[in-house]
Amino acid sequence: MTSPNPSPRPPAVVRDGELYSLQELRHRLQWAEHAMRQARVAGLKTILFGSKKYVLGSDVLAFFERLKDKQGGEK
Repeated sequence: MTSPNPSPRPPAVVRDGELYSLQELRHRLQWAEHAMRQARVAGLKTILFGSKKYVLGSDVLAFFERLKDKQGGEK
């Protein structure tokens, strides 16, 4: 018998070529609202459609690449 509530996808999985609502991205990255606001101020690009905001997976990955470069992370 299968479980009525399948286990959720592992958090922190963001893929190039996918679109995420801000709520879904927060869930995946385990971010509080404040962390999302900080990311947007720091340059995370969002897309407004109607009253909802979305983020491209490619933009999330590019955001983290820029953070890594600013922090002198490994190439």
